[in-house]
Amino acid sequence: MKLRQNLKHLIHIQMEKRVKKVQQKMMKFMPLAFGFFFFVLSAGVNLYMVTSSLVGIAQQWYLMKNQPLPSRSPFKNKPAKA
Repeated sequence: MKLRQNLKHLIHIQMEKRVKKVQQKMMKFMPLAFGFFFFVLSAGVNLYMVTSSLVGIAQQWYLMKNQPLPSRSPFKNKPAKA
């Protein structure tokens, strides 16, 4: 059973390394791709892409500010009973 857990943990670590490499490549490639899209596509499509991105960022900011993710502890920030 311990061997199985160790193997599972090792596989998880290897997958994380692969995911990080893919994310790094995406972070390098995506600005070039968006630059290409903005250069090739018409102004209306570019305006739509920029506007929808800004609205999505604002929406995410609003939700994270007003409705943060729940805490792992059910007792966090609860007043103590007297």
